[in-house]
Amino acid sequence: MDISASQQFNLQNHLTALGDKYLQDFPEKEQIQSSISYEEGRDNSIYDLEDLTWWPSREDLAKKCPTECQNQENIGKIKQILSDFSNADTPIAQELKSILDNTDFVIGIRPREQQPKPNGGAVFKRGIESEKHKAVLMVSEVLFDEKNKDILPGLLAHEMGHFIDFYNRPHGDYAKLKWQDGAETFADTTGVLIAKGAGYDCNGWANFLATESAKGNNPPHTHTGKHRANNIYAVSKAYDKLRSKQIRN
Repeated sequence: MDISASQQFNLQNHLTALGDKYLQDFPEKEQIQSSISYEEGRDNSIYDLEDLTWWPSREDLAKKCPTECQNQENIGKIKQILSDFSNADTPIAQELKSILDNTDFVIGIRPREQQPKPNGGAVFKRGIESEKHKAVLMVSEVLFDEKNKDILPGLLAHEMGHFIDFYNRPHGDYAKLKWQDGAETFADTTGVLIAKGAGYDCNGWANFLATESAKGNNPPHTHTGKHRANNIYAVSKAYDKLRSKQIRN
């Protein structure tokens, strides 16, 4: 399916609709939605879907994730956390499970020489008709260092938040990236819901974002790390508050 250069997609409308779906029971929904849609000095909420067509070739993957870095124990840790996420007893986990069960999934580990700091990246291509979806998830080797072990669950939950976003975007034979304001904070927000439902938290990921932001190392194409960290803390607190109320009732 070819995407015309004139065909445009309103990211903010899309994220707002998804936020309404996943946050409908949260009294703090409006504040959280505001944190997602708030933009710092520029308006990138409208853009061509043709901007979203990059997909890693076999050569790309070989360069980004060389064979010697594909430690099977570490890949096993990733798979276990993703399994925990998608098998939790929550609506968003059930949706994630449905997506992942119908996805040909590639997991790659990027060497510390390429990514000396904790990082991750994901692309998702929705299947057409009876075809399976395709997805690539790449994470930094340094995430498995002892000092970074608390970051991994939150980062993986963030990437699964992107999968929820990507899956719900318009259909077509194209990959879906997210280099626009709002999508990263949305992934952080849904990541909290995914992680907390499975007994994990995203505080390690939030602490890393806040620490890097304090050093002036903010993520590209997104809100500041401080903004995103504060949003993660707020959503986590709201989740715990709502969960406590549900248990009491």
